[in-house]
Amino acid sequence: MLFKITLFFCFNLIISTISFAQSISVNKGRYSNYYHLKYTLNAENFVRPSGRDKYGKREFKYEDGSFEVFLKKEFFPIPRMGNGKYIILRMPSNNDENSKLLFDKIDKILKDKQGELEVIVELNPYVEVLDIQRNKFRLTAPNIFFRMAHGKYINHLNSLK
Repeated sequence: MLFKITLFFCFNLIISTISFAQSISVNKGRYSNYYHLKYTLNAENFVRPSGRDKYGKREFKYEDGSFEVFLKKEFFPIPRMGNGKYIILRMPSNNDENSKLLFDKIDKILKDKQGELEVIVELNPYVEVLDIQRNKFRLTAPNIFFRMAHGKYINHLNSLK
């Protein structure tokens, strides 16, 4: 029985690594590489921020173009250091009308408890490359960001050049 369970977990890990390797993108920046990931938000893999923590009150609200959602770390394909349950996915402050549309789509998933939405996340600056050939990475902090450039949300994995 233990062999079957171990084999099941190994098989699932291999399958998730294969699908993960297909969706990561490395783009060369002026000073360093940028690591982007296509990730599908759904009603099971993220929650609305709430309560208080060391940074103050957490809320799911749209303010100056910014908002954040908490990804459940057990669903995210890249492990993170530390003991927390979540990875914070942040949209920085901006004037891009697309970020409001994105917020509204995410809000609908949260309210309806169904649906999904593909988003592009940027893993920098809290990503550590463990083995680029094998697509092994680790987050050094529980923070990632929606991919942004020049104050706008970028909804693709391609280089900006």
